[in-house]
Parts: sequence; C-alpha cells; structure tokens
Amino acid sequence: MIEVRIGLLTASDTRTPETDTSGAALRELVEARGWTVVGYELVPDAHDAIYRALERLSDLTADVILTSGG
Repeated sequence: MIEVRIGLLTASDTRTPETDTSGAALRELVEARGWTVVGYELVPDAHDAIYRALERLSDLTADVILTSGG
C-alpha cells in the first residue's frame, strides 16, 4: 500500500476541537483508508489564519491537505 500523508484543516469561527464534527469525520475517513494524519489545524475563518495553517501543514510534508468549514 502507498503511504499517503494527510493534513486536516478546519476554518471556523464557531467550532472547537470538541465540536469540529467535519474535522472528526475527515479524520475517520482518512484513517479508515489506512492513511496517516500528519497534522490537524482548527483556525478562525480568516484569510491570514488559513494561509498560515496551510503553510504549517505543508511543512509537515503532507501529500494532501483536506479542508472543511469556512
């Protein structure tokens, strides 16, 4: 099996890690496929915050970054 490294990003002004159901669903789907979650970010729905989170997840050598929210 090919290793796939996934970054997860949720952009939301109202969610917390405990209430981020879309992020949790993405994590569940990713892990069910046998892929690796290399990072998770929950940031405010603001351009600069999203941009910085994408940079951080890219630095973790994620092959793919899945986003939700916004």
